[in-house]
Amino acid sequence: MGETSVIELPNGVKFYLDGYLRSNLDLFIKKLKMDYDFVIIVSGSGTVRIGKSVLAQQIGAYVAKRVSERFKQPFIWNLEDNFAFTGKELIDKAKKLSKKLDFGGVLIYDEAGGELQTMKRWTPEAKALIDFFRECGQLNLFLILVLPDFFDLPKGIAIARSMALINTRFDDHLNRGRFSAFNFRQKKFLYLQGKKMCDYTKAKPNFHGRFTNAYTIPELNYRKMKREALETNIKAFK
Repeated sequence: MGETSVIELPNGVKFYLDGYLRSNLDLFIKKLKMDYDFVIIVSGSGTVRIGKSVLAQQIGAYVAKRVSERFKQPFIWNLEDNFAFTGKELIDKAKKLSKKLDFGGVLIYDEAGGELQTMKRWTPEAKALIDFFRECGQLNLFLILVLPDFFDLPKGIAIARSMALINTRFDDHLNRGRFSAFNFRQKKFLYLQGKKMCDYTKAKPNFHGRFTNAYTIPELNYRKMKREALETNIKAFK
Protein backbone atom coordinates (compact mmCIF):
# COMPACT_ATOMS: atom_id res chain seq x y z
CA MET A 1 0.00 0.00 0.00
CA GLY A 2 1.21 3.51 -0.80
CA GLU A 3 1.16 6.29 1.71
CA THR A 4 -2.31 7.82 1.88
CA SER A 5 -2.51 11.59 1.51
CA VAL A 6 -5.14 14.21 2.22
CA ILE A 7 -6.24 16.29 -0.75
CA GLU A 8 -7.88 19.68 -0.21
CA LEU A 9 -9.70 21.32 -3.10
CA PRO A 10 -9.99 25.10 -3.60
CA ASN A 11 -13.65 24.81 -2.55
CA GLY A 12 -12.58 23.44 0.86
CA VAL A 13 -13.55 19.82 0.26
CA LYS A 14 -11.07 17.30 1.68
CA PHE A 15 -10.66 13.61 0.90
CA TYR A 16 -8.09 10.83 1.12
CA LEU A 17 -6.27 9.56 -1.95
CA ASP A 18 -4.19 6.42 -1.99
CA GLY A 19 -0.51 7.21 -2.48
CA TYR A 20 0.14 4.70 -5.27
CA LEU A 21 -2.93 5.94 -7.14
CA ARG A 22 -1.84 9.53 -6.69
CA SER A 23 1.67 8.88 -8.02
CA ASN A 24 0.28 7.20 -11.13
CA LEU A 25 -2.14 10.04 -11.76
CA ASP A 26 0.77 12.47 -11.43
CA LEU A 27 2.56 10.64 -14.26
CA PHE A 28 -0.48 11.07 -16.51
CA ILE A 29 -0.83 14.74 -15.57
CA LYS A 30 2.77 15.49 -16.59
CA LYS A 31 2.02 14.18 -20.08
CA LEU A 32 -1.18 16.16 -20.67
CA LYS A 33 0.70 19.23 -21.91
CA MET A 34 2.59 17.08 -24.42
CA ASP A 35 -0.49 16.61 -26.63
CA TYR A 36 -1.69 13.51 -24.75
CA ASP A 37 -5.17 12.57 -23.65
CA PHE A 38 -6.10 9.83 -21.19
CA VAL A 39 -9.10 7.56 -20.77
CA ILE A 40 -9.41 5.75 -17.44
CA ILE A 41 -12.09 3.19 -16.61
CA VAL A 42 -13.62 2.89 -13.13
CA SER A 43 -15.71 -0.26 -12.79
CA GLY A 44 -17.58 -1.97 -9.97
CA SER A 45 -16.81 -5.70 -10.17
CA GLY A 46 -20.03 -6.21 -12.11
CA THR A 47 -22.23 -4.91 -9.30
CA VAL A 48 -23.78 -1.62 -8.15
CA ARG A 49 -23.70 0.54 -5.01
CA ILE A 50 -20.02 -0.22 -4.53
CA GLY A 51 -18.55 3.30 -4.56
CA LYS A 52 -17.23 3.53 -8.11
CA SER A 53 -18.78 6.96 -8.78
CA VAL A 54 -17.31 8.38 -5.56
CA LEU A 55 -13.82 7.14 -6.41
CA ALA A 56 -14.16 8.50 -9.95
CA GLN A 57 -15.08 11.89 -8.48
CA GLN A 58 -12.01 11.86 -6.25
CA ILE A 59 -9.73 10.97 -9.15
CA GLY A 60 -11.29 13.64 -11.34
CA ALA A 61 -11.12 16.33 -8.67
CA TYR A 62 -7.47 15.58 -7.95
CA VAL A 63 -6.52 15.76 -11.62
CA ALA A 64 -8.43 19.03 -12.05
CA LYS A 65 -6.65 20.50 -9.01
CA ARG A 66 -3.17 19.40 -10.08
CA VAL A 67 -3.63 20.55 -13.69
CA SER A 68 -4.71 23.95 -12.37
CA GLU A 69 -1.72 24.21 -10.04
CA ARG A 70 0.93 22.77 -12.32
CA PHE A 71 -0.01 24.53 -15.54
CA LYS A 72 -1.56 27.76 -14.16
CA GLN A 73 -5.02 27.13 -15.57
CA PRO A 74 -8.43 27.79 -14.01
CA PHE A 75 -9.72 25.19 -11.55
CA ILE A 76 -12.90 23.83 -13.12
CA TRP A 77 -14.75 21.25 -11.08
CA ASN A 78 -18.56 21.23 -10.97
CA LEU A 79 -21.55 19.20 -12.10
CA GLU A 80 -22.27 21.33 -15.14
CA ASP A 81 -18.80 21.20 -16.71
CA ASN A 82 -17.32 17.91 -15.55
CA PHE A 83 -20.08 15.29 -15.49
CA ALA A 84 -21.98 13.63 -18.35
CA PHE A 85 -24.64 10.95 -18.03
CA THR A 86 -25.43 10.38 -21.73
CA GLY A 87 -23.35 10.05 -24.85
CA LYS A 88 -24.72 13.31 -26.24
CA GLU A 89 -23.78 15.13 -23.03
CA LEU A 90 -20.32 13.62 -23.20
CA ILE A 91 -19.72 14.90 -26.71
CA ASP A 92 -21.20 18.35 -26.07
CA LYS A 93 -19.42 18.92 -22.76
CA ALA A 94 -16.08 17.68 -24.09
CA LYS A 95 -16.15 20.32 -26.80
CA LYS A 96 -17.18 23.08 -24.37
CA LEU A 97 -14.57 22.09 -21.78
CA SER A 98 -11.79 22.08 -24.35
CA LYS A 99 -12.64 25.70 -25.16
CA LYS A 100 -12.39 26.73 -21.50
CA LEU A 101 -9.00 25.09 -20.92
CA ASP A 102 -5.98 24.76 -23.18
CA PHE A 103 -5.67 21.09 -22.18
CA GLY A 104 -6.31 18.76 -19.26
CA GLY A 105 -10.03 19.26 -18.73
CA VAL A 106 -11.57 16.43 -16.70
CA LEU A 107 -14.82 14.83 -17.80
CA ILE A 108 -16.58 11.94 -16.06
CA TYR A 109 -18.96 9.84 -18.13
CA ASP A 110 -21.00 8.24 -15.35
CA GLU A 111 -23.05 5.07 -15.93
CA ALA A 112 -21.37 4.78 -19.31
CA GLY A 113 -21.87 1.05 -19.74
CA GLY A 114 -25.32 1.01 -21.30
CA GLU A 115 -24.62 3.44 -24.12
CA LEU A 116 -21.12 2.22 -24.81
CA GLN A 117 -22.51 -1.25 -25.40
CA THR A 118 -24.57 0.21 -28.27
CA MET A 119 -21.31 0.86 -30.10
CA LYS A 120 -21.55 -2.77 -31.13
CA ARG A 121 -24.61 -1.81 -33.21
CA TRP A 122 -24.53 0.62 -36.11
CA THR A 123 -27.03 3.26 -34.94
CA PRO A 124 -26.66 7.05 -35.29
CA GLU A 125 -25.97 7.31 -31.54
CA ALA A 126 -23.37 4.57 -31.72
CA LYS A 127 -21.70 6.17 -34.73
CA ALA A 128 -21.49 9.50 -32.88
CA LEU A 129 -19.78 7.81 -29.92
CA ILE A 130 -17.41 5.89 -32.18
CA ASP A 131 -16.45 9.09 -33.95
CA PHE A 132 -16.00 10.86 -30.63
CA PHE A 133 -13.61 8.28 -29.16
CA ARG A 134 -11.73 8.17 -32.46
CA GLU A 135 -11.21 11.94 -32.58
CA CYS A 136 -11.36 13.21 -28.99
CA GLY A 137 -7.61 12.78 -28.49
CA GLN A 138 -7.06 16.16 -30.08
CA LEU A 139 -9.04 17.77 -27.23
CA ASN A 140 -6.36 16.67 -24.71
CA LEU A 141 -8.92 15.72 -22.07
CA PHE A 142 -8.76 13.41 -19.07
CA LEU A 143 -11.82 11.16 -19.48
CA ILE A 144 -13.12 8.84 -16.76
CA LEU A 145 -15.64 6.19 -17.78
CA VAL A 146 -17.74 4.83 -14.90
CA LEU A 147 -19.72 1.61 -15.28
CA PRO A 148 -20.57 -1.49 -13.23
CA ASP A 149 -18.76 -4.07 -15.35
CA PHE A 150 -15.49 -3.58 -17.24
CA PHE A 151 -16.30 -6.60 -19.41
CA ASP A 152 -19.38 -4.85 -20.86
CA LEU A 153 -17.17 -2.47 -22.80
CA PRO A 154 -16.43 -2.94 -26.50
CA LYS A 155 -12.96 -4.35 -27.03
CA GLY A 156 -11.70 -1.22 -28.74
CA ILE A 157 -12.27 0.91 -25.64
CA ALA A 158 -11.50 -1.76 -23.05
CA ILE A 159 -8.16 -2.66 -24.59
CA ALA A 160 -6.86 0.00 -26.96
CA ARG A 161 -8.48 3.33 -26.16
CA SER A 162 -8.16 3.31 -22.35
CA MET A 163 -4.96 3.67 -20.36
CA ALA A 164 -5.89 2.01 -17.06
CA LEU A 165 -8.64 0.22 -15.14
CA ILE A 166 -9.55 0.85 -11.52
CA ASN A 167 -11.98 -1.80 -10.32
CA THR A 168 -13.81 -1.07 -7.06
CA ARG A 169 -14.75 -4.02 -4.89
CA PHE A 170 -15.88 -5.17 -1.45
CA ASP A 171 -13.41 -6.56 1.06
CA ASP A 172 -13.87 -9.98 2.67
CA HIS A 173 -16.41 -8.49 5.10
CA LEU A 174 -18.47 -6.76 2.37
CA ASN A 175 -17.15 -3.32 3.27
CA ARG A 176 -16.91 -0.74 0.49
CA GLY A 177 -13.86 1.37 -0.16
CA ARG A 178 -11.43 -1.04 -1.84
CA PHE A 179 -10.06 -1.05 -5.37
CA SER A 180 -7.63 -2.91 -7.61
CA ALA A 181 -5.67 -1.04 -10.28
CA PHE A 182 -4.58 -2.48 -13.63
CA ASN A 183 -2.18 -0.76 -16.01
CA PHE A 184 -2.51 -0.88 -19.80
CA ARG A 185 -0.90 -4.31 -20.14
CA GLN A 186 -2.69 -6.00 -17.24
CA LYS A 187 -6.02 -4.47 -18.24
CA LYS A 188 -5.69 -6.00 -21.70
CA PHE A 189 -4.78 -9.39 -20.24
CA LEU A 190 -7.75 -9.21 -17.82
CA TYR A 191 -10.21 -8.44 -20.62
CA LEU A 192 -8.97 -11.23 -22.87
CA GLN A 193 -8.73 -13.85 -20.14
CA GLY A 194 -11.61 -12.83 -17.87
CA LYS A 195 -14.43 -11.71 -20.16
CA LYS A 196 -15.98 -15.14 -20.81
CA MET A 197 -16.71 -15.77 -17.11
CA CYS A 198 -16.64 -12.11 -15.95
CA ASP A 199 -13.76 -13.13 -13.72
CA TYR A 200 -11.72 -10.25 -12.26
CA THR A 201 -9.14 -12.65 -10.83
CA LYS A 202 -7.77 -13.68 -14.24
CA ALA A 203 -5.07 -10.98 -14.17
CA LYS A 204 -2.94 -9.72 -11.32
CA PRO A 205 -3.55 -6.07 -10.40
CA ASN A 206 -0.56 -3.74 -10.32
CA PHE A 207 -1.64 -2.58 -6.86
CA HIS A 208 -4.57 -2.48 -4.45
CA GLY A 209 -5.82 0.56 -2.58
CA ARG A 210 -8.52 2.09 -0.40
CA PHE A 211 -10.79 5.10 -0.64
CA THR A 212 -13.35 6.81 1.58
CA ASN A 213 -16.97 7.75 0.94
CA ALA A 214 -16.24 11.45 0.35
CA TYR A 215 -18.11 13.30 -2.39
CA THR A 216 -16.21 16.11 -4.09
CA ILE A 217 -19.35 17.86 -5.34
CA PRO A 218 -22.71 18.29 -3.51
CA GLU A 219 -24.08 14.78 -3.09
CA LEU A 220 -27.77 15.66 -3.33
CA ASN A 221 -27.27 17.66 -6.52
CA TYR A 222 -25.24 14.86 -8.03
CA ARG A 223 -27.86 12.24 -7.18
CA LYS A 224 -30.64 14.44 -8.58
CA MET A 225 -28.81 15.02 -11.85
CA LYS A 226 -28.02 11.32 -12.17
CA ARG A 227 -31.61 10.28 -11.42
CA GLU A 228 -33.03 12.72 -13.97
CA ALA A 229 -30.65 11.44 -16.63
CA LEU A 230 -31.65 7.84 -15.86
CA GLU A 231 -35.35 8.69 -16.09
CA THR A 232 -34.78 10.42 -19.44
CA ASN A 233 -32.93 7.39 -20.77
CA ILE A 234 -35.69 5.03 -19.62
CA LYS A 235 -38.33 7.14 -21.41
CA ALA A 236 -36.23 7.15 -24.57
CA PHE A 237 -36.31 3.33 -24.71
CA LYS A 238 -40.06 3.02 -24.16
